[in-house]
Formats: sequence, C-alpha cells, structure tokens
Amino acid sequence: MSVSRVLRGVVHRKERARKLTPQEVQELRYLARTGTFTQEDLSMRFGLSQGEVSRIVNGELYAHVPPATKEQEQAARKKARDEWIEREYARAMASIPLEDDRPPRM
Repeated sequence: MSVSRVLRGVVHRKERARKLTPQEVQELRYLARTGTFTQEDLSMRFGLSQGEVSRIVNGELYAHVPPATKEQEQAARKKARDEWIEREYARAMASIPLEDDRPPRM
C-alpha cells in the first residue's frame, strides 16, 4: 500500500482490513458469546467494522480457526474482567469533583 494512496483516501478494502491472529479470533468469539461486549464494542476493540465482527462470530470469516480451549477462555474472561474494572474505575474517578471545581463556601 503506497503512502500517496493512503493520503488520498484511495485504499482498497482488502488493504485496510486488519488481520487477526487465531488467538484474537478466539477471544473475539468468546467475548461475543458471553454478551460482555456489543459487536460495536468489539469492533472498536479489535479495529474492525461491525459487519466484520458479525461475520467472524457467525463463522463466515476465519472459519479455519478452532474454538478456544478452556485455558484460552479463562484468559479472555480475566482480560475482559480487568478491562471492565479499569473502565468502571476511570468512570468513577472522573465523576469525583476536584477541589478547584467546587464552589467557594460562604
């Protein structure tokens, strides 16, 4: 893919498609199955379109990738839990006003 084509926005669909490793495909399918993340969340997380996520989950893409093992599913579950905790912690911390943001006492 040439830089000039990227700058002009002329990039073939296959050139901009992100290739996933078998482990990423297994993680994506597991997370979709658990309902922890929406397909839109997964598309942002893996750098894909929502349609590509749907085709991967349904087995239309990466059909050759076998299902995840129990160990891989446990690792994906732990990673998803840790990310959720970090996201909720950041949201909670962002909702706490700083002392400078408080109105002066009368």
